[in-house]
Amino acid sequence: MSAPPDYILAMKCLAARVGLEEKDKADAVFLMRRLGLSDAESVLRVVERYCPREKIPAKSAFFVEECVEAVAIDPKGPGSIEAAGP
Repeated sequence: MSAPPDYILAMKCLAARVGLEEKDKADAVFLMRRLGLSDAESVLRVVERYCPREKIPAKSAFFVEECVEAVAIDPKGPGSIEAAGP
């Protein structure tokens, strides 16, 4: 049994690990596309399902904004419904 995509996205956003690899960011962007999320408020609502908003670190909000920008640049990239095909 695997974790649902919205849970994994929430954990990636809460961890908000950035650095040389930026794997969390790539994963979060992929999951946002897969879930059809393209704005920060929608992503933060997903995060709030697992963590109260007042407990979400500021770094997570900045991380979400960066991910939203990446989705906006390439909305049909890996993970998008359109990229999945029929």
